[in-house]
Amino acid sequence: MPLKNFIDLTDGVISLIPCIATESRLDINIIIGMICRLTIFTLLILFKDIKQYSIGEVVAWIIAGLVQHLYILLIEWQYTKLGICTTLRREIQYKIMDSLQLLVGIIFLVLNLKSSLEILVLVLFSINFILNLIVIIYKRKIKEGYTMDYIKKGGNYQLYFGFLFGAVGIIIVVLYYGPLFLEQVDSESFYRFAWILSFVGQSTVIVLSFSYFCRNCSRFSWSYDWAKGILHFFYGIKVGIFSIIYGLITGFVLLGWFIWGFGFKPRCDRHRKRKQESEQIATA
Repeated sequence: MPLKNFIDLTDGVISLIPCIATESRLDINIIIGMICRLTIFTLLILFKDIKQYSIGEVVAWIIAGLVQHLYILLIEWQYTKLGICTTLRREIQYKIMDSLQLLVGIIFLVLNLKSSLEILVLVLFSINFILNLIVIIYKRKIKEGYTMDYIKKGGNYQLYFGFLFGAVGIIIVVLYYGPLFLEQVDSESFYRFAWILSFVGQSTVIVLSFSYFCRNCSRFSWSYDWAKGILHFFYGIKVGIFSIIYGLITGFVLLGWFIWGFGFKPRCDRHRKRKQESEQIATA
């Protein structure tokens, strides 16, 4: 096995499977990483008591999700929209994104070590982080023997379907686990308020995105390459899950619009009207 496959174990294993095209190896490598992250996220939701989550842990999850969110929407956009794959650059970019997520987890665990399990996770994260750095350095220096760049068109359809799946899934999670969490806090607290805004905002995001898709479906294209199609479906799921943050922001925007439209704006209009009437009377 070549040295680069030994360093990047996942890619090394994929390269041993004869039925997988060389051009699909990177996509499959990223898919495996996505599945692992979604599995961990799902297991934490299913088996960890909602009361055990701290604010710091929630913030760490949001930052790690934001890193991957930006990676999908900004870094991978050339591959998603145009289908252009600069293989070596994409490999390095993926490893950098993965390393940043691991770094967030390492920092959080270092500051919150409480059990032997957390120590074990910290060791595993640290080993993976170091290996990622080695891979990044190696691939920046050694450029021989890599797959040539290629073009794979399409994938927007799978991306949107994945987004819809993730966005609807996270709103179901919010609806189910929200009341369980709110039982532990004051009914008049900010958490209840934020939960309601998240539900309303996320529902609005889903409706607006579906409306946009229906009006512009001709701009979306299907990828007939199975690896890219699956990858973008998982990309969509991750974007859809993170869209709960957009939902919360949208909820606050809707609240502000409601307060302005039905509260302050009528008062301002009445005040302006009285002022105009007073000026007319004064000039009469």
